[in-house]
Amino acid sequence: MRWIPIPSRKRICLGEGIARNELFLFFTTLLQNFSLSSPVDPKDIDLNPKESGFGRVPPEYQICFLSR
Repeated sequence: MRWIPIPSRKRICLGEGIARNELFLFFTTLLQNFSLSSPVDPKDIDLNPKESGFGRVPPEYQICFLSR
C-alpha cells in the first residue's frame, strides 16, 4: 500500500474564477434590463424563517421582473 500525503492547503477549482465572473455578468445584465418589484406591499412581507423538523427553511417570495 502506498502512502499518499494529504495536502495541507484547501483544494480549489480551476474554473471557479470564470464561474464567478459569468455569474456576475449574468446578474448585472439581468438588473440592467429589468426592474424588480414586489406584488405585495413591502410592509406585509414576513422575513421570519419557517421552522421545520430539520432546521430553518427560508420562506417563499414572489418577485416581478418589469422590462425597462
